[in-house]
Formats: sequence, structure tokens, C-alpha cells
Amino acid sequence: MSEASVPAADGADTLRRFMLSGAPVRGEVVSLDTSWREVAGRHAFPRSVRDRLGELCAAGLLLSASLKFDGSLILQIHGDGPVSLLVVECDAGGAFRATAKLREGTDCPEDADLATLVNAHGRGRFVVTLDPRTDSPNRQPYQGIVPFEGRTVAEVLERYMARSEQVPTRLWLAADDARATGLLLQRLPEDGGHAARPSGTTWTPGIADEGTGPARPVGRAAPDAAEPAAAPHAQGSAAHDGIDPAADLDGWNRMQHLADTITRDELLALPSDSVLRRLFWQESLTAFDARTPRFACSCSRAKVASMLRMLGQAEIESIVAEQGSVGVRCEFCNTPYDFDAIEGVELFLSEPTAPGSTARH
Repeated sequence: MSEASVPAADGADTLRRFMLSGAPVRGEVVSLDTSWREVAGRHAFPRSVRDRLGELCAAGLLLSASLKFDGSLILQIHGDGPVSLLVVECDAGGAFRATAKLREGTDCPEDADLATLVNAHGRGRFVVTLDPRTDSPNRQPYQGIVPFEGRTVAEVLERYMARSEQVPTRLWLAADDARATGLLLQRLPEDGGHAARPSGTTWTPGIADEGTGPARPVGRAAPDAAEPAAAPHAQGSAAHDGIDPAADLDGWNRMQHLADTITRDELLALPSDSVLRRLFWQESLTAFDARTPRFACSCSRAKVASMLRMLGQAEIESIVAEQGSVGVRCEFCNTPYDFDAIEGVELFLSEPTAPGSTARH
């Protein structure tokens, strides 16, 4: 089956890449239903925090869809307001987890935007981390840290992409208690070997075909690390693919104007493929195989044990003497891990160095 495919079933957790013919634009659309409800249901965040975290989840999955290595993209927003941290971790296969940290004794207004929550005193910052698996050859972790700029999750990411990656990018994001959704558009380079249209079957929005195929991560590799949300890795240029470079800006602006007509309510109410039909029904759109995002936490008892060993035997014995046991709760999935007095001692009887024992919890 070709890489191109037809719309997935409405209401499913889906992420789909697409290209717009006649304009130097690539895009992605994501809809998180069951997976987002699982994330949101594991915590009791205030509504504004929950919704901003959902938007960050949608954005993280949109950006990680172009990872070209075995590893994770981590987006962190560190704040000086009521929320000290929002974080989402996504891998190229669509697995993700997310959480937030709130400061005690602070209020989070229900209608608060991101800047109100995390940048109350202008000291917020945005961190992007590309974290290859430990067994990924010739891959080194990459981290970019920039000041917080913008009022919304979309604005922060758009400005990061323009400033650090120099990739014109627009995002439309929405989330509530039941759903998190997002749309991404990127302008392809006019030249430089990354603007080619990958082969595929043209799907005109509004024509519902049947079937779907496996997802394939795409992207271009940066030195030592792959960049998030990069242009497809086929060779060519906009000019070579039948697009007049002089008309590139007009096409990019036209697609932005079309996408700007979508409302938050529509993003939350419409299936992702219906969003594409609603916006680009007059355009020739090439859609690619949908993948299925899913919540997945990488925590485990073995990883927690490894973390406790790093505290040292004296510290663990002190905690056990005071509390009777050592308890750790995963901040992502809220799973508790308890070690009683005997298990606390056993931690240091043998200290295995299993692969991944130092992995992030």
C-alpha cells in the first residue's frame, strides 16, 4: 500500500500528515480522544491547566511526527506563575505522556491563558529536548532553551520555530476535558533539497474512501540530532515540483488564512478529517497514512528502584525509620511504588546495572 491513505474512522485517536498541492505547504492534524482522557483522568488539574496541558500534548505529537530517530521529543514550559512546569514527552511512534506542576497556595483562574499561568513575572522559559534512545548510534541529546514569548501554547511554539529552527510554522490548538486537537502548517523551503512532494495518492477532502495503512515517521536530520517538525526528506525544490517560487508566499498566506477560519469549538467538535474538509475543500490535498497516538508511561518498579539507589543507603534507611516505608508516585501516570523496610534493605544487597536502569522516570 502506498504511503498515502484515506481518512481514518471518525472519533479515533489519529495523527495524519498531508501536503497541499499548488502551495509550498505541508501539514499535520491530530485528534486525541481516549488517550487524552486517560492523561487528564489521572490528575485533578484546574480546568485552565488541564486545557493548556492538552494543547501542549497535541503540539508535541504534531512536532514529534517528523522525528527521524528512535527517541523522544520533550517540550517543557517552566514558569514563575501558578504553574511551575508543563511537560509532554512524545516519541516518533505516537506514544506520549504529560504532566504539570502547580505551586501550592496559588489560584489558577478557569479562563487563564498560558502566559497568565506560567509567565506572571516574565521569567518563564521554553525548553525543547531531543532525547535519542541510549542504543541509538551517532545520536547525541539536543536541548534548546529560549525565553517565554507569547500568550498561548501555539504562539510560544510558533515563535520558537521561527527563531530557532527558522521554519515558518503555524499551529491551531484546542483542548477540554474530553479531547485535545491540533493543526500544524509549515511553509516548505524554496530550495535546499527539502521541499519535494513525496509520492502518494491525492485525496480530495470530502471524498470518503476506505482503508488506512501504517504510519511512517519522516523528517530531516540536523547535526547530531533530528529536528522536530522538519520538512519531508525527499529531494527536490519547490521550483522543481511545479511551484513558482514567486508564488510561494501567496500560497503560504492563503493556506494560513483558510486555517485561521477554524474555531476552537470546531476543532473540539469535528473529527480531524472533517477539519481538513472544512478548511481545504477547494484544495488538492495529499493525505498520508494515519498513525494512532496513545498514552504510554515508561515508568516501572525497576526504574524507581534504580532512582532510590542513587539516594544512597543511609538516606533510604532514614526514610524507612521515620515513615516505615519508602513511597514514590510517578508524576506522569500517578502510579504509586512502595518499598517496605525489607524491600528497602534489598535495594542495596545487589545493585543490578540492567540496560536502561538510569533512564528517566
